[in-house]
Amino acid sequence: MNPSVIEIHEFSTGIQVERVGTGWVSRGFTGEYMNRTLAQIPVAVQRAITNREFAVAEGASSDEPAVIGREISDNGEEWSVIAVVTKGRDDRGRGASMYRYFLCKEIGNLGNILAWIINQRPFPVFNPYDAKTIDSPTVYPKTGSSPINLRDEFKLLLDNPIPIIIPWQQPCAPLILNEMARQIAGNQPISWAFKVEALEQPTRFQVIQPASEKAEQLLQRITAITPQYTVNVSGEQSIKSAIKGLSSREQVKIEQILILENALNDPQINENYWKSLFDSQGAAQGRSQGIYSPQMVRLLTLQAILIPEMLSDYLIWMSKRGKQDDHYQTSENFQTEIINALRQVSNQTPRLINNLVEGVKILIPSLLEHPEQVEVAVWLLQLPNGLWKKYYDEKFIPELERDLKLMLRTKGKNNLSFEHNIHPRWKPILEQLSIFWKNDYTPKIEYYKPLADLFQKLEKPPELAAFFSYVAYGKGKISKKIISNLPKQNGGNPNFYGIQLKRKVTKREKLFLAFKKTLLINIKCGEFPMQVPVWSVLVILFIFTGLGFRAGLTVGLAKADKQPETVSVKPSPTPTPPSSNPIEKKDNPTNPPNPPSPSATQSNKPPAGLDETKAVNVFDQRTKLAIEDLIKKADGSVNKQDEQKIMQILGLKNTNSDSITNLDPQKKKTWVNAIYTYQKNNGLLADGIIDKDGDTANKIKAQLK
Repeated sequence: MNPSVIEIHEFSTGIQVERVGTGWVSRGFTGEYMNRTLAQIPVAVQRAITNREFAVAEGASSDEPAVIGREISDNGEEWSVIAVVTKGRDDRGRGASMYRYFLCKEIGNLGNILAWIINQRPFPVFNPYDAKTIDSPTVYPKTGSSPINLRDEFKLLLDNPIPIIIPWQQPCAPLILNEMARQIAGNQPISWAFKVEALEQPTRFQVIQPASEKAEQLLQRITAITPQYTVNVSGEQSIKSAIKGLSSREQVKIEQILILENALNDPQINENYWKSLFDSQGAAQGRSQGIYSPQMVRLLTLQAILIPEMLSDYLIWMSKRGKQDDHYQTSENFQTEIINALRQVSNQTPRLINNLVEGVKILIPSLLEHPEQVEVAVWLLQLPNGLWKKYYDEKFIPELERDLKLMLRTKGKNNLSFEHNIHPRWKPILEQLSIFWKNDYTPKIEYYKPLADLFQKLEKPPELAAFFSYVAYGKGKISKKIISNLPKQNGGNPNFYGIQLKRKVTKREKLFLAFKKTLLINIKCGEFPMQVPVWSVLVILFIFTGLGFRAGLTVGLAKADKQPETVSVKPSPTPTPPSSNPIEKKDNPTNPPNPPSPSATQSNKPPAGLDETKAVNVFDQRTKLAIEDLIKKADGSVNKQDEQKIMQILGLKNTNSDSITNLDPQKKKTWVNAIYTYQKNNGLLADGIIDKDGDTANKIKAQLK
């Protein structure tokens, strides 16, 4: 073909036409194109039309023709296409938009097509009687490819956000829009619309001139609230067709999966692009209106795959339906189909797999702020043939476990550099949890209860359930079921990620401990009622423990000397936990224990069993903060009356002592000894320390009330 000319083909909307006077009306669409110069409409062009990329809003065409230009690059095909849209009528007098398409091969030819159209007399609008012959295109010289000089008023508009909307009354022409779009697009396909009343996808154009003031206001409003994705993506029609095919009931095809994998590798395609693409398929409507058809379930499942940030929203939508649950089965079946397809293209879909892992990494931390989603997250990650479950097991768990094991090697160090799980959602969490390796004292952080519940219900691996239970509920609060699933090490003591743990003491064991303590004290003091036969003591031990005397005594001796205290602390600013009040223990404030005698708390020598030095050293960081929290008023000021009451509860002799906020070392020792005695007398962990929301603080709080 002569390189100095182009071949312009055309085709029009197919209708059943009826002549009326000098005009015509439509008696319905045929579903095929008419007045064609092509035996087959190019697949790429047909996809663009099907995806409504040339469509004006139905009924919005005006008496003046609208002109829409778009370059199409899809699946190896490149075309320049211009659509002339005119208003027609059907046999009932209703308006209908009629399209006449002009096209030629290769991109960069919109100016040439426009040059030919402008020279036609009359202007070539839709005409059902303008018959054409197959393989008889118009041959026209390339005269409209050269850039044109833009007037200053149009140059100024080039800096506006895309799509640029030219004022409706501004004198303009399609060639000007084409040049503006060319300068904006760079290496991307061009798209513009001239004298349109309304467009179905206005954000898919670079430059638009409305046909009226009303049309301009409408376009300004729509583009202001619609997420912008202003690039014309190569192969977009293929992407849309793949999404449509996967969300329909047809079987998942390998080529559809590969199209989406290629799209994920396209740097032009971002999250906003995907969202707009799915919303154009009805995703936003399905979520807002609660549509749970099989096609909608598959569509939103696919959206959660391609946009990891949407996985949490997807689970919320899944859980809102109520009693009906067939949509869960639809989702599971779809996930299984995709897994089977991915197995057939092994190693060819790394971005899709990465998206699935990314979704899990984002979802699990989100449960800290939305604990109500734990159950539906368990459903997702427990599906036998689930898509996210597969990569949760294969990718996420090994990475997280490697980082937790790394903690032991970096014990006591700051600024940890995690080898495998450096993720914006996980890095601050891991840095915060590092205190459980850095310090011998390990407070509980109740903020992590959702993760403890999640991993406990997922069961595997049991080490994660144990670790997060340890973090959220305290060292001595891990359930027997969790511990029984852990591998035994170090002489039978469970160990995970280098941390030794103790399980929760059962009620039966607590009864035994109390009985044993009383028994040993009475024997030591010579007050054991000797009239009680020894055999009856053995029977009581057996009843309490269910283990027999020797096993029961072993358990008791292992647990009685020191029960771990669990203290709730607020996590660091990242991540930010929701504000909540811990559940207070139901002590009886009407029957407080007798306060210890002054002599017991004012002795210069610390009581046996008290590490006075440690308690004094941490006084300002722990005890002082806990008491300040107890005496703080609603407005943040200090309640002096409550401060005096606390001193009385602790049995401090001098209730006129300086404020807790200003104590010298000697007075701190006095407080520590008083706290230790109070703890011993009330059956609490006796260490002379009060922790915010700990057992001692809660006991004092109850007595204050």
